[in-house]
Amino acid sequence: MNSNTATPTQDQQLAHLLKENEGEFAMWLAAARHFYRKYPDLVTAEKFPDQFRAAYGNGDPDEFEVEDPRTPEAIESARELIERYANCA
Repeated sequence: MNSNTATPTQDQQLAHLLKENEGEFAMWLAAARHFYRKYPDLVTAEKFPDQFRAAYGNGDPDEFEVEDPRTPEAIESARELIERYANCA
């Protein structure tokens, strides 16, 4: 590691993590919009079609959740994560 490289502050790390989370959120939102436009009947169906369950990691779309990274709760959660890792170093 280059000794001239400054270690990012916790605020810088938090900003970076939040930016990554916003990118992931935007990707999932775009995918959901595309899916809705292409398959509106499936999205509004009373029961989620079994053939699409495999698209979710645990196979249960009711447990699939993407949190808006700009909420105060998400920001606080990211801050706690940064602090936890900072204390491990």
